[in-house]
Amino acid sequence: MPRVLGIGNALMDTIVPLADERLLSEWKLVKGGMQVVSLDILEDMHRLADTAGMTRSVGGSACNAIRGIAHLGLQTGFIGKVGRDETGERVLTELQHSKVQPLLRYSRARTGEVLAFVTQDSERTLVTFLGASGTLNASDLREEDFVGYDHLHLEGYTVPNHDLFLRALDLAERCHLTVSLDLSNDDIVDMNRELLGRVIPQYIDILFANELEIRAFTGRDIDIGLRELSQLCEVVVVKLGARGAVARRGTHEACSNGVPVCCVDSTGSGDMFAAGFLYSHLMEQSLEESLAHGNQMASEIIQVYGTGIS
Repeated sequence: MPRVLGIGNALMDTIVPLADERLLSEWKLVKGGMQVVSLDILEDMHRLADTAGMTRSVGGSACNAIRGIAHLGLQTGFIGKVGRDETGERVLTELQHSKVQPLLRYSRARTGEVLAFVTQDSERTLVTFLGASGTLNASDLREEDFVGYDHLHLEGYTVPNHDLFLRALDLAERCHLTVSLDLSNDDIVDMNRELLGRVIPQYIDILFANELEIRAFTGRDIDIGLRELSQLCEVVVVKLGARGAVARRGTHEACSNGVPVCCVDSTGSGDMFAAGFLYSHLMEQSLEESLAHGNQMASEIIQVYGTGIS
């Protein structure tokens, strides 16, 4: 059975359902977006938001995906950075409970947190305090932690730290791991397009993106962008939300419709899609089967608040 290692932000998510969108307007938050804030601002939002119905769970894109893969039965490990505090201990405990091998580094900074405001249409708006997770660096990655794994999954939020990103890719190559990258954010793609254009053909086997990220990278729509990116790596997967997903390997294209369910909270849906797809792909299933499994995983997580997996 393949073993999967993930690297990314180790965060604690607080999901806050909103009765209306006034709070977003008051704080000038872009609905559906992600804004990085200081600890003071995060604590002000905690105090002012009505958190009576809140849900807390471990978050971070790669961390979510790795927990999803562990839930499906593969051995997994996760490298991230937390503080020596109660929240960091909870991250550790939840990873262990999810049967993920925690390869955590520790910082003097406070463990990072995310406030995810979920409006009545199930859209989530993220406010992120990176804290300790933002201090993960190239020197935190050790070759011995890669040994024994078969595949590395990276989130796009590692890309802006070029030294960290390149060190992870170099160690994966040295230890003979295949690599997947979720682009995560179109702004990250836009600001790091030259680097991504160089490293994807050399290191990346599976590339995950959404429509905005495809356009940010290629300047093209999905059809043309998918064909262009498929010339850079083995498999390209484009997540289309409720419409499902499409993928391309060489000249073969596949698609899978989304699963019609009642969406409560979209937080983590893309990460769980990646988990389902990667599990099936690593188990040598077809593109069609991998896409369908990804959509199934995403459909299950959007029916509940947060990214807890039962």
